[in-house]
Amino acid sequence: MANRILPNGTVIVEERTPAEEKEFLEFYAAVLEREAGARISRQPDFAATLQAWADKASAKAAAINTRPAQGDLFGDPH
Repeated sequence: MANRILPNGTVIVEERTPAEEKEFLEFYAAVLEREAGARISRQPDFAATLQAWADKASAKAAAINTRPAQGDLFGDPH
């Protein structure tokens, strides 16, 4: 889900599930990595910044637990 801006300027924030957030961050990291690769020869400093952002997004995605909480109700050890 994405945020929406109404014609009157009101911003509607729609929460994402952990799985949706992880999927978005993985996509975002891939876009940043692709852009960094395209800029490495002409703008190496900016490419390094883009790569750092991609690394941060990848790490954030890896830290998201997408397992359903119901597993904990039955003493799931994982």
